[in-house]
Amino acid sequence: MRKRLIFIGPLPGEVNGQNLVTKKILDQFNESGVDLRVVDTSTSVNSIPLKKLYCHIRACLAVLFFSGDVYLSLNSNQGLWLSLLVATIARIRGKKVGVHHHAFSPIRHKSHAMTLLVKVIARKGFHIVLAQTQFDHLLP
Repeated sequence: MRKRLIFIGPLPGEVNGQNLVTKKILDQFNESGVDLRVVDTSTSVNSIPLKKLYCHIRACLAVLFFSGDVYLSLNSNQGLWLSLLVATIARIRGKKVGVHHHAFSPIRHKSHAMTLLVKVIARKGFHIVLAQTQFDHLLP
């Protein structure tokens, strides 16, 4: 049986670093034969804030109703609260969650959402970071 994964993150439409990296990782999962359920959370700069919320409600529904662990490309700033919601639902459902950090600021400044996210993920998940410094700052 193939490994199943719920893949949540912004994909190219609007081109930026996070979207391009997320797409590259998705391509690698596809090439490795993982059975994927993909939820695109990308929104444009000009889109209404409700669109981002809608994308994350879709992500929550995928986590609730589909089997597999979760890859979650984290939002930044206030969007991190939406990522926290998705991760929390995944953990409640007993899924392993891998979160991909694309920004250092929420980690360095110990945002409340980031502190909660680290607690939610705990030992049943993992963090993908850009540098050892980021990882060191994640530790309590």
